[in-house]
Amino acid sequence: ITLFFWPNHLELIRLYRHTLPKNKQGTYLEVAPGHGHFFRTAIETTKYTNFVGIDLSQTSIQQTKAWVEQKNTAQNMRLHCADFLEFPLSPSSYDAVVMGEM
Repeated sequence: ITLFFWPNHLELIRLYRHTLPKNKQGTYLEVAPGHGHFFRTAIETTKYTNFVGIDLSQTSIQQTKAWVEQKNTAQNMRLHCADFLEFPLSPSSYDAVVMGEM
């Protein structure tokens, strides 16, 4: 809820929506998608073809999945409950990397 009421969170939403490349393709990685708002925004407003989310919290992974699936089946979505610092990431595997409130 704070995402929509706290001025700094509203500004973060505006910045994200303004700076997120809309016409790029490839794989989008979001570290710590939390509640899933930014992750779903990326799915709905960009042309990325694959979406990957990594979060330490199983609850956050479940929230992100539920939030995305309310409007979108997102068959091109993969969510992992893991520490991204220990997750096997290949440097050339992602075309966009997003980290929010970490």
